[in-house]
Amino acid sequence: MLVARKGELVDASAYPGFVGLLDGQPAGLLIGRPDEDEYEVLAISVTVEGVGIGRALMEQGVADARRRGARRLWLTTTNDNIRAIAFYQRMGLTLCALNLGAAAQARALKPSIPQHGQLGITVEHELDFELVL
Repeated sequence: MLVARKGELVDASAYPGFVGLLDGQPAGLLIGRPDEDEYEVLAISVTVEGVGIGRALMEQGVADARRRGARRLWLTTTNDNIRAIAFYQRMGLTLCALNLGAAAQARALKPSIPQHGQLGITVEHELDFELVL
Protein backbone atom coordinates (compact mmCIF):
# COMPACT_ATOMS: atom_id res chain seq x y z
CA MET A 1 0.00 0.00 0.00
CA LEU A 2 1.60 3.23 -1.15
CA VAL A 3 0.73 6.47 0.63
CA ALA A 4 1.60 9.84 -0.91
CA ARG A 5 1.75 12.85 1.38
CA LYS A 6 4.08 15.73 2.16
CA GLY A 7 5.90 15.23 -1.14
CA GLU A 8 6.88 11.68 -0.23
CA LEU A 9 5.71 8.24 -1.35
CA VAL A 10 5.74 5.78 1.56
CA ASP A 11 5.25 2.02 1.44
CA ALA A 12 2.86 1.65 4.38
CA SER A 13 3.12 -2.15 4.27
CA ALA A 14 6.61 -1.81 5.81
CA TYR A 15 5.15 -0.49 9.09
CA PRO A 16 3.21 -2.06 11.98
CA GLY A 17 -0.54 -1.91 12.16
CA PHE A 18 -3.74 -3.10 13.75
CA VAL A 19 -6.67 -4.93 12.21
CA GLY A 20 -10.18 -4.12 13.39
CA LEU A 21 -12.62 -7.02 13.54
CA LEU A 22 -16.39 -7.14 13.19
CA ASP A 23 -18.02 -10.45 14.03
CA GLY A 24 -14.59 -12.05 13.83
CA GLN A 25 -13.93 -10.77 10.31
CA PRO A 26 -11.42 -8.07 9.26
CA ALA A 27 -13.27 -4.77 8.93
CA GLY A 28 -10.60 -2.10 9.33
CA LEU A 29 -6.89 -1.32 9.37
CA LEU A 30 -4.63 1.28 10.97
CA ILE A 31 -0.98 1.50 9.97
CA GLY A 32 1.34 3.53 12.19
CA ARG A 33 4.80 4.89 11.49
CA PRO A 34 6.71 5.35 14.75
CA ASP A 35 9.60 7.81 14.44
CA GLU A 36 11.51 8.80 17.57
CA ASP A 37 9.11 11.05 19.50
CA GLU A 38 6.34 11.13 16.88
CA TYR A 39 3.85 8.58 15.60
CA GLU A 40 2.29 9.07 12.19
CA VAL A 41 -0.92 7.32 11.23
CA LEU A 42 -0.11 6.48 7.62
CA ALA A 43 -3.45 4.85 6.92
CA ILE A 44 -6.73 4.17 8.65
CA SER A 45 -9.69 2.65 6.89
CA VAL A 46 -12.82 0.71 7.74
CA THR A 47 -15.21 -1.32 5.62
CA VAL A 48 -18.22 -0.55 7.82
CA GLU A 49 -18.66 2.97 9.20
CA GLY A 50 -20.53 3.97 12.33
CA VAL A 51 -20.01 0.84 14.43
CA GLY A 52 -16.87 1.89 16.34
CA ILE A 53 -14.16 0.12 14.37
CA GLY A 54 -12.38 3.35 13.44
CA ARG A 55 -12.56 4.59 17.03
CA ALA A 56 -11.13 1.31 18.36
CA LEU A 57 -8.32 1.39 15.80
CA MET A 58 -7.47 5.02 16.58
CA GLU A 59 -7.47 4.24 20.31
CA GLN A 60 -5.05 1.37 19.65
CA GLY A 61 -2.85 3.71 17.61
CA VAL A 62 -2.82 6.27 20.43
CA ALA A 63 -1.98 3.56 22.97
CA ASP A 64 0.82 2.27 20.73
CA ALA A 65 2.21 5.79 20.31
CA ARG A 66 2.21 6.29 24.08
CA ARG A 67 3.93 2.90 24.66
CA ARG A 68 6.64 3.96 22.25
CA GLY A 69 7.14 7.28 24.06
CA ALA A 70 5.82 9.50 21.28
CA ARG A 71 4.98 13.07 22.23
CA ARG A 72 2.39 13.38 19.48
CA LEU A 73 0.33 11.35 17.04
CA TRP A 74 -0.34 12.95 13.68
CA LEU A 75 -1.75 12.23 10.24
CA THR A 76 -2.40 13.83 6.89
CA THR A 77 -5.65 13.77 4.93
CA THR A 78 -7.06 15.71 2.01
CA ASN A 79 -9.59 18.54 2.01
CA ASP A 80 -12.34 16.39 0.45
CA ASN A 81 -12.29 13.77 3.21
CA ILE A 82 -15.14 15.37 5.17
CA ARG A 83 -16.20 12.32 7.23
CA ALA A 84 -12.60 11.64 8.25
CA ILE A 85 -12.01 15.28 9.20
CA ALA A 86 -15.03 15.17 11.50
CA PHE A 87 -13.90 11.81 12.92
CA TYR A 88 -10.39 13.07 13.70
CA GLN A 89 -11.81 16.06 15.53
CA ARG A 90 -14.18 13.85 17.54
CA MET A 91 -11.13 11.76 18.46
CA GLY A 92 -9.48 14.88 19.90
CA LEU A 93 -7.06 15.62 17.07
CA THR A 94 -6.52 19.26 16.13
CA LEU A 95 -5.92 20.73 12.70
CA CYS A 96 -2.30 21.87 12.90
CA ALA A 97 -1.34 22.57 9.28
CA LEU A 98 -2.94 23.31 5.93
CA ASN A 99 -0.75 22.54 2.94
CA LEU A 100 -2.32 24.46 0.07
CA GLY A 101 -2.04 22.76 -3.32
CA ALA A 102 -0.16 19.76 -1.90
CA ALA A 103 -2.48 17.21 -3.55
CA ALA A 104 -0.97 18.02 -6.96
CA GLN A 105 2.47 17.07 -5.66
CA ALA A 106 1.08 13.88 -4.11
CA ARG A 107 -0.72 13.06 -7.36
CA ALA A 108 2.58 13.40 -9.27
CA LEU A 109 3.97 10.66 -7.01
CA LYS A 110 0.78 8.57 -7.02
CA PRO A 111 -1.30 9.25 -10.16
CA SER A 112 -4.22 7.15 -8.87
CA ILE A 113 -5.20 9.97 -6.47
CA PRO A 114 -8.47 11.24 -7.97
CA GLN A 115 -9.16 14.82 -8.99
CA HIS A 116 -12.48 14.77 -7.11
CA GLY A 117 -13.55 13.00 -3.94
CA GLN A 118 -16.74 11.03 -3.27
CA LEU A 119 -18.78 14.18 -2.61
CA GLY A 120 -17.58 15.87 -5.79
CA ILE A 121 -15.11 18.08 -3.88
CA THR A 122 -11.90 18.84 -5.77
CA VAL A 123 -8.93 17.18 -4.06
CA GLU A 124 -6.47 20.06 -3.73
CA HIS A 125 -4.97 20.38 -0.26
CA GLU A 126 -3.46 18.30 2.52
CA LEU A 127 -4.53 18.86 6.11
CA ASP A 128 -2.45 17.71 9.06
CA PHE A 129 -4.10 16.76 12.34
CA GLU A 130 -2.32 16.04 15.60
CA LEU A 131 -2.96 14.76 19.08
CA VAL A 132 -0.42 15.92 21.65
CA LEU A 133 0.23 13.00 23.99
